[in-house]
Amino acid sequence: MDRLPFKQLAFYGFLAFLISSCIPQRKYQELEAQHIAAQTALADCKDDLKLKKEQLEKENLKGEKLEDEVALLEKQIGELAKDTTISNRRYSRLKKEYADLTETLEKQISVNKEMAAESEQKNKKLYSELLALEKKLKEKEEKLNERNENLDELQLSLKEREKKVAELQKMVGERDSTMKQLKAKISEALLSFKDKGISVDIKGDQVYVSLEEEILFASGKYKIDSKVKTALVQLSEVLNNNQDVDIMVEGHTDSDPIKTGCIADNYDLSVLRATEIVRVLTTDGKVSPTRIVAAGRGEHKPVAANDTAEGKKKNRRIEIILTPNLDELYNLLDE
Repeated sequence: MDRLPFKQLAFYGFLAFLISSCIPQRKYQELEAQHIAAQTALADCKDDLKLKKEQLEKENLKGEKLEDEVALLEKQIGELAKDTTISNRRYSRLKKEYADLTETLEKQISVNKEMAAESEQKNKKLYSELLALEKKLKEKEEKLNERNENLDELQLSLKEREKKVAELQKMVGERDSTMKQLKAKISEALLSFKDKGISVDIKGDQVYVSLEEEILFASGKYKIDSKVKTALVQLSEVLNNNQDVDIMVEGHTDSDPIKTGCIADNYDLSVLRATEIVRVLTTDGKVSPTRIVAAGRGEHKPVAANDTAEGKKKNRRIEIILTPNLDELYNLLDE
């Protein structure tokens, strides 16, 4: 319930006074009660007014404080507006930079994609090449393993060959020694015919006993002179004591052609003379025919030029070629 203003209450009091002077006692008491109530209400109004004033003063203080806060806020708002403007500028600049970066990034991504595609192709190619290289490497490793196995076999074979070589060297040494001994024995057996048209030499792995024509045969003949049979028999003794030596008798002539009733040509003459020597060695000298061969070369293996008498004399000869039996050596080589 709202309280009545002070002036209105005074009016009602005065009105009550007037009424009380001319109205009954009962009415008066009612009016008085009303007056007391009005005074009480007036006192309450005064209290409320005071309270309102105090509240108003407090509100004024709050208002001033709020005004200060508002002023501060307005200042802050101004600063924020300023900052917002700066921020907007920065934002615009950053937005542009972002757009530029985005464009650059997109370009870079495009380049990266192209590079990635190219790199993928290269990687595929390299991978393919790597597989090929690995295959080759594997093949080479397999070949290397095979070579290592072969090397082991070769090393074993080499040791065996070295052993064979040592044996061969020993046999060759023994053969050379045999040839030297054989030459020495033949030279000793034919010592009395030294400087009489008989010579003994070693050529390679063979011993050559060379007999000049004039001590063996008459010119153009193939029958042997009886004086030389002694030398051939002495040679046979040496040959019979060295059974591991094969014998070849070669007849040689000069280049002068010959043709008689019994002799067709130089080939014929050289063979006939060789067989005559073989006949003496096997018949008188008792050399086994299985060890001996007769051959004729005619004029086709000269030892000197046939354009001088001296050269022709050297070419007209019989050569008894002694070769060590190399069957054991060949068998060793074939193993």
